[in-house]
Amino acid sequence: MTLHLTKEIMELIERRVAAAGYRSPQEYVEKLVLDDEIRARSDEAGPPIDEYIDSLPPEKQAKAKKILEQMLLDGLNSGESIVMDEAAWAQKRKALLERIRQKAQSKT
Repeated sequence: MTLHLTKEIMELIERRVAAAGYRSPQEYVEKLVLDDEIRARSDEAGPPIDEYIDSLPPEKQAKAKKILEQMLLDGLNSGESIVMDEAAWAQKRKALLERIRQKAQSKT
């Protein structure tokens, strides 16, 4: 795929690549596409969990809350906590992009 971008957009991409530590403009654009896909899927996911639970019939709300509480406790007890700052999220994104690239390459 070839994209024709204006000079201003290319300069903006190059600045973001340098500032955020991406290896290439391609990696940055892939991240943008992936982030857009995640946003689109989260929009499809439905309401926040508390709104979902409140929408359930009263007799099912207690069980749903108990399941949610257990899932939260499982998460808290799953290991050492880490601070998820921008650097940590950037590392997660890079790892995910690499997994996607590897999976796509294995299909060809």
